[in-house]
Amino acid sequence: MPNKAHRLVISITIFYALIGCQTQPRKLNTPTPTPNLPDNRPNIILILTDDLDTYAMPYMPMVKKYLASHGVQMNNYFINVPQCCPSRTTTLTGLYAHNSGVWTNGGKNHGGFHYFQKMGLEQKTVAVALHKSGYRTGLMGKYLNGFPKTVRKLYIPEGWDEWVVPVVGDPYTNYNYKLNDNGEIKSYADQPDDYLTDVLCKRAVEFIERSSVSEDPFFLFLAPYSPHEPTIPAPRHLSLFQDLKNPIVPSFDEEDVSDKPQFVRHSPRLTPFFIKIMTRYFSCAFACCNRWMRW
Repeated sequence: MPNKAHRLVISITIFYALIGCQTQPRKLNTPTPTPNLPDNRPNIILILTDDLDTYAMPYMPMVKKYLASHGVQMNNYFINVPQCCPSRTTTLTGLYAHNSGVWTNGGKNHGGFHYFQKMGLEQKTVAVALHKSGYRTGLMGKYLNGFPKTVRKLYIPEGWDEWVVPVVGDPYTNYNYKLNDNGEIKSYADQPDDYLTDVLCKRAVEFIERSSVSEDPFFLFLAPYSPHEPTIPAPRHLSLFQDLKNPIVPSFDEEDVSDKPQFVRHSPRLTPFFIKIMTRYFSCAFACCNRWMRW
C-alpha cells in the first residue's frame, strides 16, 4: 500500500474561497461506503484564514513553497455574498446564498448558525458527504457566526469525527476562551501557550499524525480567527513588520468620490491619526499570520 504522505493534497484558502457553487438547491449525493475503495483517494487539508488578502502572499514564502505550489489555486473565483457566515456556508455546502438562505452573519432571519441549522444544512455539508464515503474528518477553529448560542456547548454537528471549536469567550482575541475539544470543555487563559492560533495548529498536526496511520483518507478543515480584528499577534511576533505600510492604491482616501455609492460620498476623509492606526493594524495583521508565513 502506498505511503499516505505520497497522496496528500493541500488547498489553502485566503478570505473565503468557495469549494463549489450550484445554481439550484438539491439533495446532496453522499456515496455509500464500499469495502474496496482505492488507496489513492487524496487527503484534503483546507485552511481558511479570516480577513487575509492576497497582498500578503509575497510575504509568505513557506506557504507558497509548501502549500500553494503543491495544492490547489483558484485564480478565478467569485464570492456570492462578501460576508463571513454566508461565505462559510457556501464553503461547507457548495450552495449560493440565495439557495442556502443564509444571507447575513446573524439576526432573526437568514443569518448565522441558527438559520444554517434551521434550514437543515448541517446534513448537507462536505463533512457529512466525506464522512459517509469513509473519510476521517476534523474541524479545528471557527465554524459559523453565532455558534453555539442556540445549542449546548458540547454540541458537535453531524459528519465531524474530531471537533475543536471555541464555545466561550472572544476567540478573535486569541486568549481567554474555552474549546469544545471533542465533547470536553477545555479552558485557556492569557499565557503565550494559550494563543489560539498556536493551539489550533498543534491540534491540527496531531489530527494529521493520528490520521496518517489509518488506511482511510482524511479531511482537515483548519479555520483560525486571525488576522481578523482586533488582530492580536502572538507575543513572539509583536515586533515583526513594524515598517510595513498600507498599500496605497488609487481608491485609498480618494478625494473625488462623486461617482461612488451614497455611504462612501457621506464618509469623511481619512485623518493622519486614522491612517496611522490603519498602518499599525496592517502590520499586526501580517504578524498574526507569521505562523503561515514562516511555518
